[in-house]
Amino acid sequence: MSGLIARFSSRRFSGAFCASSVLVLLSAIPILGQEGLSTLRGTVTDKSGAVVAGVSISAREVSTNIVARTVTTNAEGSYEMPGLKTGTYQVTATLAGFKKSVTDDVMLQSNQVRRVDIVLEVGEVASEVTVSAAATAIQTEQGKIGTDFLLHDMNCTLR
Repeated sequence: MSGLIARFSSRRFSGAFCASSVLVLLSAIPILGQEGLSTLRGTVTDKSGAVVAGVSISAREVSTNIVARTVTTNAEGSYEMPGLKTGTYQVTATLAGFKKSVTDDVMLQSNQVRRVDIVLEVGEVASEVTVSAAATAIQTEQGKIGTDFLLHDMNCTLR
């Protein structure tokens, strides 16, 4: 009789273990395709260095031509746009009494916090100042300089 109980308990344990293992594996499947989202932040100032509040900042994803996010600078002239996908963005800043500022080629990598500070010039909104952010700058938000390299990109062999 005790052999029968041991076999039944063993099967129950195996079935429960198997079912819980399948649930754990299935819940991990969506994680495999996800990439980390990035944050774009900065401060808007005028040419004298004074912060500018109330500036409308928008980030347009270049590949889709869709404005991913629009925010307004706070009283300290700061803005933050979390939850942006990896890609290249065009950042636009507008406020009445200032020239429109456009920063092209803002590249975001997965899980990156990128700082884009903007300097507005006094003038008509119809006027536009365009800046390119194509060069990789020092990442002051994450303590990193340059870009990431993968071993296969470096064309070298390990022995």
